[in-house]
Amino acid sequence: MDFRQYVQYLYDHYLEILGTITGLVYVIYSIRQKRILWIYGGLSSLFYIVVFYRAGLLAYMSLYFYYVGISIYGWYTWAPSQEANSPGKGRISRLRTRSWPAVLLIITLLFLILWFILKSFDRADLLWADALLTSGSIVATWLLMRKVIDHWWLWIVIDMLSAVVSIYKGLPFAAILFFIYTLLAIKGYSEWKKELSDPVHP
Repeated sequence: MDFRQYVQYLYDHYLEILGTITGLVYVIYSIRQKRILWIYGGLSSLFYIVVFYRAGLLAYMSLYFYYVGISIYGWYTWAPSQEANSPGKGRISRLRTRSWPAVLLIITLLFLILWFILKSFDRADLLWADALLTSGSIVATWLLMRKVIDHWWLWIVIDMLSAVVSIYKGLPFAAILFFIYTLLAIKGYSEWKKELSDPVHP
């Protein structure tokens, strides 16, 4: 690949690159529980709306509209001026064992709904993966909003599958991003678990 081809390659993938950079910053601040995470999450989502539309992953594209909205909501709910029991200032919690079936049921219902919707779009591709990634991500993001540590487990699975799908769809930077997301999700769980186990934060 000569210099001109290299520049052209970067130009063809510039939205993907910008989404990757802002997405990495988002996860880093998420691990640190910094409110600014929502700004970078919103920016990354705007870039990936276009990326996934071009790739034909319509449900995943729609998910990033949800991310933009949840970023605005997250910025508000994590504001320092809110009450001490707000999600941003509240303590980390864990799902009870009996809550997991409900979480999986919600993901399944969302998956089925998205599956049937996507079947009506000619441009839609990889319907099962698109619907599954989207439904799982919606639930994982909501759990993040509530500072539930188990959301990291969902992200580990979602990010690994997203990396595989991105490779298949010819999105190398997105694949790299999701691979790094997977590693950061593991680190995020470890960091949040320390605070969850801290006797000062029961």
